[in-house]
Amino acid sequence: MRQYTKEELKRKYILVFDTIIEGWSCVMNDNEEPYLYNSLREANADIDDPENEWPVKAEEYIHGRKTIFGKDGLQIIGKLLTDK
Repeated sequence: MRQYTKEELKRKYILVFDTIIEGWSCVMNDNEEPYLYNSLREANADIDDPENEWPVKAEEYIHGRKTIFGKDGLQIIGKLLTDK
């Protein structure tokens, strides 16, 4: 997946849905990259399933996000779009 700069993600939103196996995923564009919405209003207008899709600030989106509960406590795993 393409890596973005923080500036590219500023004031952008992503529509997210959760998959039990793979964690968070998102609406993709024709190039198989996360579709970046220009506003929260625009992202909300594109929601097809309000119970299973929600907008997240692009700079906070974690692809493959999973919450793991273990003996060491809570751990969130996945990859930010700015991670290399």
